[in-house]
Amino acid sequence: MTPRQLLARARAIIMERGWTQWAYYRRNEGFCLTGALWSAAGVSDESLVNGITHVEDPTAFKTARAELREVTGSLLVAWNDTPGRTRDEVVAALAAAEALCLEEP
Repeated sequence: MTPRQLLARARAIIMERGWTQWAYYRRNEGFCLTGALWSAAGVSDESLVNGITHVEDPTAFKTARAELREVTGSLLVAWNDTPGRTRDEVVAALAAAEALCLEEP
């Protein structure tokens, strides 16, 4: 999976399954920005609950995460958990990072 595909999948996960703060994943609530990216990279919901975040393609994951950091200007967990942050802002950040991937050769 390419970084762009990971970002698109993470965006879809938040749109379909919900968004949360202060946890990577909460059942019946959703995923934080980082949790959605890990989920898109193949980390199971149960693994996220237990803090296990091994991804099969670390290069694509790291590139996608770097694009998100460029968009947010911050560590992803801190940005996601900022009081007043909204689901729409998170979805927009994922879309912007996805667009950055399109601009790269």
